[in-house]
Amino acid sequence: MSSKFTTPLIFSTALALSALSFIACGEDSNPNVPGPVGNSSSSYVPTSAPTPVVGTANIEFSGVGVGTSLVTQVYFTGSIKLDFSDTNMVAENSTVRFTDLKFIVESASKTSTGSIKTGLSESGAIPADYFTTNSVTTINLDQIGLYADLTDGYTECGNFNLTISATATDMDDPTKQTVANQVIPFVRDEQNCRIPESSSSSAAIVAAPLVAATATISTKDNKCFVFATGTATSDATVGDICVTRVTKESFRLSSGTGLKFSYFENPKDSDRKNDWASDYLPENPTTADFFYKESALSETISNVLNELEVFVVGIAPTFDPQAGSAAGFYAFVFSDTSLPDGNGDVSISLTYLKAAQ
Repeated sequence: MSSKFTTPLIFSTALALSALSFIACGEDSNPNVPGPVGNSSSSYVPTSAPTPVVGTANIEFSGVGVGTSLVTQVYFTGSIKLDFSDTNMVAENSTVRFTDLKFIVESASKTSTGSIKTGLSESGAIPADYFTTNSVTTINLDQIGLYADLTDGYTECGNFNLTISATATDMDDPTKQTVANQVIPFVRDEQNCRIPESSSSSAAIVAAPLVAATATISTKDNKCFVFATGTATSDATVGDICVTRVTKESFRLSSGTGLKFSYFENPKDSDRKNDWASDYLPENPTTADFFYKESALSETISNVLNELEVFVVGIAPTFDPQAGSAAGFYAFVFSDTSLPDGNGDVSISLTYLKAAQ
């Protein structure tokens, strides 16, 4: 069933990087993504990557790879530095700097491409004056917010390759350049290629009012939450939602009262105004503000803290989408987490919507 439910999602690059930093390299990262591939070890050759050039300095890729992999975004991590250890290559190190950075995306079959963005501009592109106004000798992929927007320009799912091509120039003699390429494999989640359910096979939800509130739960003590009372509890049998630490980097969402869960579908339509988040909610929220698919409802969601600021719909067995009542309908989003303690437990900020009384 395609339906709507209430909550805001503005998933900015900065928020994604900060909120997810403590789980960026654990089980929450995409398990299907291989490790970083170096210039010389990769058998993959991109169709249109610039030809590598040995010139005024060595270009060193360090720790590059997939930092965090979500359903609709893949974030990249690592750094690109100029190595001047070989003094025979250039007489004056201070004259050499990065002057260009290109990104080439291809599917593993080389039949399609996609987009790569940064957090450096509203459009996601690297600003035209980025290298001319700065003497750039190190590029940190986390700091520039490098990510793949899997909803923009991609037509296939499965394995992709990002090729980063970095160019360094001796500013005293611009004919002296160094060009190096690095390949990073990543995966576009199959959920992005699912055929939308036909509206003729599902009943439209009748809007019913919701009210919003906030709370905090802890995976160490009160890991569950009861919507009716607005309280956290350690008793999993009465918790409408429970977030359980499976490992230090893995957290599972479940319910002790029979709720089933699905991430909301709003980000997959063309209307960005309904991409709700914890600080961007509908003015008068109703159940019709949050889309979800009945076929996607599940008793658990693995690695749920991978999806901070992405609303989840919780549906009770008693919820009737045609009744005009929000009883049994919940929309909630985890917006922030504390730093993990020694065991990996965290406190979690929660924004939720439930039936207006």
